[in-house]
Order: sequence, then C-alpha cells, then structure tokens
Amino acid sequence: MGAGARERILKKAADLFYTQGVHNTGINQISDESRVAKASFYHHFPSKDDLICECMIAFRDIIYRRVKRVIDSSENFSDFLSRWASSIEEDVSRENFNGCPIANTGMITNMSSGKFLEQFNRILDYWYDLLSDYFEKCKERGELPDETDTRMLSRRLLHLYEGALTMWILSGDSRYVKDLRHLFPAMIDLSVKEET
Repeated sequence: MGAGARERILKKAADLFYTQGVHNTGINQISDESRVAKASFYHHFPSKDDLICECMIAFRDIIYRRVKRVIDSSENFSDFLSRWASSIEEDVSRENFNGCPIANTGMITNMSSGKFLEQFNRILDYWYDLLSDYFEKCKERGELPDETDTRMLSRRLLHLYEGALTMWILSGDSRYVKDLRHLFPAMIDLSVKEET
C-alpha cells in the first residue's frame, strides 16, 4: 500500500501541476484526488516543495522518453531534427498541451531556492547528455562536422525548443514552433568549435 500511495500521489500531483499549475494545486486536493490520507501524504513527501522536485523528475523522464523515441526512429541527424520539430508541432496542436512541464514548474516556483535550482540544473544536464551522446554518434557517421561542439549544440537546440514553446504560450501563435524547422538546422554552423 505504501508504494502504491506514493505513486498515486506523484501521478495525481504531476497531472494537476501540469493542468492547473503548481500554485493553483493544494495538498488537500492532491490527497483527496489520489485517495490518500494527509498523514500518508506527509509520510512520503514532507513538504509540497519535495513533491514538486519529485514531479520535476517525473516530467524529465516523460520528455526524455519522447525525445529518445524520436532519436531511435530517426534515420540520421537531419531526419532527427525534422521529426523533433514535427513532434513539437503535434504537441501544440493538442488541446490539453500546456508547454514544457519543467519550464512551467520552474517559472512559477522560487528558482532561487537551492533545491529547485539544483534539480533544474541536473535535469538540464540529463537532457544535454542524451542529445550530446546522440550527436557524437552522428559525428562518427559523418552527419555532423567533426568540429561540432555537441554539448553546445544540445544547449542551443534546447534553448530554441523552450523559447519557441514560451513564445507560443504567451502569444498563441504557432509560427514560433513552426520556425523550429528552419532554426534547428541553423544551429549546426553556430555550434562548430571556434579555432583558437
């Protein structure tokens, strides 16, 4: 029952945080909707901040699996960029899509808090590692220039992804997301190591 309760709390909290926001979701609602007594809630998550950090990991894993599926289904680097851009366009066309759950959580929590900032930076490193490892393989296959700084390319592609989603949320204009088809490939030339 203990592990089941924890999983129910985490799943319900992640759903509610994503659909109605962290600040609009209280512990009472999470306890009620996950069918867990408040004492059990606090046994698993001593504070709402602890729960938010765990939800950030759950969000990280969801996005990681989605990007990994795009990587695994791509024939080459160019195909990867096209498929990733397409998947983002599909996301924004869904009625219940509210943007990146990590960015949303980060923007409405106190990121200056060491706990959240540390968690956020670990998540970014996790994503950078996934992309950078894949891009290194693309370099080995001759799909990227040998001088490509794959870590920088990973960072810049994620910057574009998060920026496009943020602008789409703020404006409702899907052109910000559609621009990724042109902006993603442009990052290759900008991510080649400079000669020193």
